[in-house]
Amino acid sequence: MAHKEASDWIEDNKKEAAQLMNNNNWGSGDVESDFKFLQTYNFKVSDEQTAETLTNVLNDYKEFKLINASLDTNKTLAKIWHPMKN
Repeated sequence: MAHKEASDWIEDNKKEAAQLMNNNNWGSGDVESDFKFLQTYNFKVSDEQTAETLTNVLNDYKEFKLINASLDTNKTLAKIWHPMKN
């Protein structure tokens, strides 16, 4: 739950998040560049969007032969990702 709250805060406070990153030496050293980077990302991704994206990645990996094509996508997803409970 704390991770979701932090993600929501970053999404709603990207300028302050960029400053915080730089204050802690987590950023690039340029607040404006970090702010622009944060603007490119949506931190409020739903569990449904995450599941859909991971399903697509698994299927792509199977198609590209990066993982065993015989793996069941849904079973594999259940092993590697669990939605956060609110």
